[in-house]
Amino acid sequence: MGGEMGGERIPPMGMMEHETGSYKPRAIYVEGENRLDAIQTQINGMYQVAGQPRTFNPTNQIKFLAAGAKGDYFLDKEETGKGRSLLEWLGQRLKDPSVAIVVIDSLNSVVSGGTRTTNDGAAMQRILQGLFDLAKTFKVTILLLHHSNKKGQDAVFKGMRPNASMISGAAAITNIPRQVLFVTPLMSGGNPDKTWKQVC
Repeated sequence: MGGEMGGERIPPMGMMEHETGSYKPRAIYVEGENRLDAIQTQINGMYQVAGQPRTFNPTNQIKFLAAGAKGDYFLDKEETGKGRSLLEWLGQRLKDPSVAIVVIDSLNSVVSGGTRTTNDGAAMQRILQGLFDLAKTFKVTILLLHHSNKKGQDAVFKGMRPNASMISGAAAITNIPRQVLFVTPLMSGGNPDKTWKQVC
């Protein structure tokens, strides 16, 4: 959907027209866990369920990038020197003013090509600050998907309110972002309902 930013009308996703008369992607989707075609199929399905005509293909409005084990881009390549820097790639792509949002799915899968994990405090501080700086510089939203730890998974079944201690990895993962949303299944008869989610 569209919106407003600083009083300026923002076109709906994928509908920003340029001098050429063509439409450029307004979203970048960095995928490190699944095949790109699987994600594209899921997104197409969601748009059709939402009532979009079958002739509208949302994946044409999104720039997809395979990263981590599925590609050759990592957020932290200082550890091994292998692969290419995802931060540098984003720094170039975000120069295009049509881009409004970046989705990274997921943090665990695109950290590095070596043994470094999200538990490395110094690495997470550097990576998250780098993403924060990109968002601020180019005035875009960066949505970073991450997983809960065992405590967070257990909390779903016990009806506990989510908190930062339930998110796996270093403290920088929750300290640096402007907002942290915890998505959990709604409970139905003591079991997670696969249809509905709630954001806490």
